[in-house]
Amino acid sequence: MTTAAWRVLIVEPDEIRMRHYMLELMQDSAFHLAATAPNKRRAMPLIDRTPVDLAVVNARLPDGCGAEITRAVLKKNPDAHILIATDVSEENTVMQSVEAGADGYILVTNDAPRIADSLKVMAAGGSPVSPLIARSVLRALHSRNTAAPAPASDILSRRELDIMGLLAKGLTLTAIAEILSISEHTVTTHVKKIYKKLNVHSRGEAVYEARQLHLIQ
Repeated sequence: MTTAAWRVLIVEPDEIRMRHYMLELMQDSAFHLAATAPNKRRAMPLIDRTPVDLAVVNARLPDGCGAEITRAVLKKNPDAHILIATDVSEENTVMQSVEAGADGYILVTNDAPRIADSLKVMAAGGSPVSPLIARSVLRALHSRNTAAPAPASDILSRRELDIMGLLAKGLTLTAIAEILSISEHTVTTHVKKIYKKLNVHSRGEAVYEARQLHLIQ
C-alpha cells in the first residue's frame, strides 16, 4: 500500500451500521471511502471498476455472502485486505470467509473494536479476530482433523495439525498467530518442525504431503 489514504469498500446491508461505518471512516484521514453497497448485486459492479485497498464486509448479505464478496475483491485487487464485520459466528460461515481469503473477522458487539482500528491493524499486516471466532476456527479444524486416520496424531502434534490446517488455507503466519493466540515466533517454530517431520522445504510441499498422508482434508 502507498502512503496515500487507504481506499475502502463497505458492503453492509444494515443501514444504521453502514452509516456508522461511513461516519467513522470519513472522520479519519487515513481512509478514503471508495464505495459502499448494501448487497452483492450492487457490490459486484463497484468491485469491477473501483480499486480498493481495504474492505469491510458483512458475512451475511440478502443475496449472497461475505465469502463471495471477498473472492471478488481479491480477484480484482490481489493485495487488498478484507475484514468481515458481522454478527454471524456459525463455524461454516466463518470458515467460508477464512478460506475465501479474509484477513480479519470480528463480531460486531458493544465491546467490539472500532472498524477504523481493525482496518489499521490489517493494513499493518495484522489479523484482527474476535476470540469467539478464533474458537470457531479451531473447532472446525479439530472436527476435520478428527476424521483423519489415527497415524496423523503420531506424525504431527495437535498444535501442528492446527497450524498445518491453517497453512493449507493460505493464512499468513501473522493470521495464524492471531487465531491461535500465540506469538508469530512460536508459529514459525512450529512450521519449521512441520517441515522437518514431513521432510519438505516449502508451504506448498507441506500441504501436498499432509494431504497425501491424510493429515488434512
